[in-house]
Amino acid sequence: MKDSVPPLKFGIIGCRHGHVHSQITELLGIPGAVCAGVYDDDDASVQGVIDRFPVTRVDSPDRLLDDPDVTLIGTAEINRRKAAPRVRRMPVGVGPAFRGRVAGCRCPV
Repeated sequence: MKDSVPPLKFGIIGCRHGHVHSQITELLGIPGAVCAGVYDDDDASVQGVIDRFPVTRVDSPDRLLDDPDVTLIGTAEINRRKAAPRVRRMPVGVGPAFRGRVAGCRCPV
């Protein structure tokens, strides 16, 4: 019997760079993948994403970071703010190789 892999549930924190669109496009292209929500404190940035994709805005990054079902956080945040969600999601004892559940990509995922 084949092992069942749960569907990917991801969130996006930070929509300031245009590559957020390619991240979301690639992630939503994974069969069964679902976006748990998008957060950015800049209304125009997050509205641009909501207008283009079937995603909802969450009122706080904590909604995504604290959700145990969210297995990946993508970010297109401004550079000086990218580290905070990565560090927060890292399991205790994991080094800076970012083996936690955050993907910060400058290219499609």
